[in-house]
Amino acid sequence: HHYPSFYGSELHSNPLENLISVGRSDSNDQVPLGANRGAQTVSLFAPGQNIVSTYPTSMNSDLSVGYRYNSGSSMAAPHVTGVASLLLAYDSSLTTSEIKDAILNNVDYVAAMDGLCVTNGRLNAYETLKSIANCNELVSDIGYQGSDFAWLGFVDAVFDGTEDEVWLEDNTIFV
Repeated sequence: HHYPSFYGSELHSNPLENLISVGRSDSNDQVPLGANRGAQTVSLFAPGQNIVSTYPTSMNSDLSVGYRYNSGSSMAAPHVTGVASLLLAYDSSLTTSEIKDAILNNVDYVAAMDGLCVTNGRLNAYETLKSIANCNELVSDIGYQGSDFAWLGFVDAVFDGTEDEVWLEDNTIFV
């Protein structure tokens, strides 16, 4: 068994219901050799191959930081954490179970991942956010076309003088 992902597995005698085990996939939705996998232990896959990350460039006292490509589940898990954070930002009353269910029930099915994880798919932030009550209205105002967001509607904004002004110019929203 692979730990800590096994702690969330139905195979465990007392599975942790708040655990999402994340495996890494590459930009072609393939699961690289050596990546965590398990039809009953890995929940889903997320981008985790050749991800640009800040990285200490030296281990001496100046602690300078640079950029480096990294791969692994440690690069994939923050994508899932980010989606969970977006859900909570939208509705802070969501329970751990509701967040987990929203994420796992809205993955993109990927044939190459079939049998390699519980959901047989990759994280989909857009579908996960849409699955939360009233979020369809919020997301459809922005619009979604493939991998790009496009302006498809209008903004109904209220300015009460306590926040920065919201205005439109050439279909661009400024806050």
